[in-house]
Amino acid sequence: MVTIYFKSKKSHTSFTGLDETAPSFGKNINNWQNNHPHRWQPATDIYETEEKIIILMEIAGIKEEDLTILLHQNTLIVQGIRRFTYESPRAIHQMEIPYGEFSVELSFNIPVDDSQIEAIYDQGFLRIDLPKARPKQIHITKE
Repeated sequence: MVTIYFKSKKSHTSFTGLDETAPSFGKNINNWQNNHPHRWQPATDIYETEEKIIILMEIAGIKEEDLTILLHQNTLIVQGIRRFTYESPRAIHQMEIPYGEFSVELSFNIPVDDSQIEAIYDQGFLRIDLPKARPKQIHITKE
């Protein structure tokens, strides 16, 4: 069994519509976003099969070039940005979709075969397959 350590990076500010830092109606969203950077956390599922660990993230609306996936030792880091692409609104009436940067850091306690990792981004989901490393037999050579 794999133990996954999920390290979340907290938001600098959040927009719930009730915060003191939230924009009031009539303010331009671009001005508010430029003055209030924030991070968000995508919904992430992690499960394991006999052969691999599978990470599935819901990150709709993000371009592939705005994603970075790194594996360092036993830590997988997924970072990206969802850009606000709507026309400049005059007023915001409801805003539930998070925008801006995100970062997910997952540490696990088993070795992974980094030569076989696959990442697929399809229909708003990023799926990362981390194949488990298998022991290698070392052959003895004669001098």
